Amino acid sequence: MGKSTFFDAREIHVAKAAMSSLGVITYTGGALLGDLIQVSVTPDQTSSTHATEHSGKVTRYKTQGANITVNTEPLAQEKRVLLFGRTQDDTTDEVADNIADEAQHVGVAYYKAALDGTITAVFLPYALFNEGTDDVSTELENTTYSTSSTVGYAEADSDGVYRVQKVCADAAAAITWIKGKLSIT
Repeated sequence: MGKSTFFDAREIHVAKAAMSSLGVITYTGGALLGDLIQVSVTPDQTSSTHATEHSGKVTRYKTQGANITVNTEPLAQEKRVLLFGRTQDDTTDEVADNIADEAQHVGVAYYKAALDGTITAVFLPYALFNEGTDDVSTELENTTYSTSSTVGYAEADSDGVYRVQKVCADAAAAITWIKGKLSIT
């Protein structure tokens, strides 16, 4: 019997990631990113095709990492600071978007549930995000909801790993694994 389709994504967490000169990644300041609506991780693959003398056309694929799209409820200011390198003024609680800001590497983890009850936790050890479009419209008779979309890239760690997945017994086990990966206590 085959696996069921995944239908529910939950509990997306992020933590600041720092890679040492030896390639060791440490995580700090981890927390729930926000209310997750949808997440998409698409492997970034290049292909190379050539003809051989005896086998005909041969194609090889090489995965470089993965493109990430995360749709959430609007991100809290401190999460914008964490992901996009923004600066927050502690006296006014204002967050300024500056052209000199640089996105920061983070670790990302969430879990997904399947119709057959399978829970799979997903960990992206070294990701970088780019702030998406701030898309808002006036409230009219028929309300149209928009979600905040953040795009990023899961880079490989020093061992070439860009994604780790683990089937867990239940949601609680998935959250424990997620927090362990991101050093969240």
